[in-house]
Amino acid sequence: MLEKSSLPIKTLPINSISVGGRAPVAGRWLWLVAILLLAGVGARCVMWEAFPVMRSWDMANRWAWGRISSERGVVAVIDETADDLNNGRPPRHGRIDYMPLRLWAMEGWYRISMARYPGTTQWQDDLGFIAPLLTLNAVAELIASGIAAWIVIELGGSRGKALACATMIWLNPMVIVVGYGVPQWDSWSAAICLGATLAVLKGRWGLAGALVALGILIKGQSLAVVPFFVLVPLLRKQWGDAARWTLGLGLGMLVGLAPWLMHASLAPLRVGILYGAEKFDSLARRFCENLPQLASYYLGWQPHQLIMGFVPVEAILIAPAVSVVFLAAWWTTRGPDWKRAFVLGTAIFWLAMYVFMPRMTSRYLIWAAICMAAPAVLNYRLLFAWAALSAIGPLTLVLMRLQGRGRLIPPWSALVAIHPHAAWLVLACLVLALLEMRRLARSAGPGIEPAAAGNG
Repeated sequence: MLEKSSLPIKTLPINSISVGGRAPVAGRWLWLVAILLLAGVGARCVMWEAFPVMRSWDMANRWAWGRISSERGVVAVIDETADDLNNGRPPRHGRIDYMPLRLWAMEGWYRISMARYPGTTQWQDDLGFIAPLLTLNAVAELIASGIAAWIVIELGGSRGKALACATMIWLNPMVIVVGYGVPQWDSWSAAICLGATLAVLKGRWGLAGALVALGILIKGQSLAVVPFFVLVPLLRKQWGDAARWTLGLGLGMLVGLAPWLMHASLAPLRVGILYGAEKFDSLARRFCENLPQLASYYLGWQPHQLIMGFVPVEAILIAPAVSVVFLAAWWTTRGPDWKRAFVLGTAIFWLAMYVFMPRMTSRYLIWAAICMAAPAVLNYRLLFAWAALSAIGPLTLVLMRLQGRGRLIPPWSALVAIHPHAAWLVLACLVLALLEMRRLARSAGPGIEPAAAGNG
């Protein structure tokens, strides 16, 4: 009879076991993630070096606004700008249309650049000079990638699909061009929007409202998400969820606007939302692929024009956007898998805003491209929409900047000639997303009971 050995038996975790001499499973995942991270960093460096002409004017303005805010204070700058606008005077500090948090970020950048480059009197086209803002962009994009991957897992997707979703954001050409070629800060609000979406999936409606408020305080366009986020719980008759979301939004805005509310002023809304919407007097800015562009191109419509003598052009364009958002919210609440429909709805309202609203610019497609990644990785029918949204914007921005510098060769010139018709492709992406939303509403697929949402 054999006796039990007294020698200790060492157990190994399953992820550390090599199969057929290959690297451990966890190790292979880590290597893949590291390669993707480095590829993204390399692509961003290449974009920065490749298109210096795409950033000079905007960056000079932002640095100047940061300097003014440092000297006068953000509260005073916004108050004085609002006062000039309300009294019909040209803004004394330039065409500042920033919400408070973004202007505070520019002030912080100015202070850091002055500490690192003492004696500087104007913006320098140097990677080290703008590194703080580009680092914030990269952090926001990594956060957006991670949250989108988490959303995929939350909806039942595999680890492979989650990594694919994160890659579709981190290596997205739209994200890279907008963040490092132009560069702009739209990825900040996109990451916050994804965070609010994840909070909803987790039943944390109050947190979702606070995150939406944070997005609005950074960029006024984030106000576009409000109708969809509040309609869904109302249509599901989840009154507590709607109340918690509204309370979170209200408290977030109250905290962010406190310096102005203490003297009964709504100056940030006048500067960051109203002035931002009105300062470009055109239906669609140059190289914009949407319905206002088509209306201007085919029908010759102009801003503030009255159709049939009494209907403003803007009303005709905005009405379909409102209808699409309501329809998306309605369909979100009809099917058994309302959470998956909600995630798709977040992409639809950004896309509807871009397609129908006047005064858009091509880089605003970044929000739809980022929010479409999770629905696309879970549903192959939406891959075309994600790919189109991710490709059109970068091509447009490059064409616009090269044409402005007189550097177009004949093949690129041909693309400029046919570019206005690209709006039909963006419209097709919206139709495709709506059809998929309708299919989800009619599906009896994998059920998450509509009434079983967590309340938070």
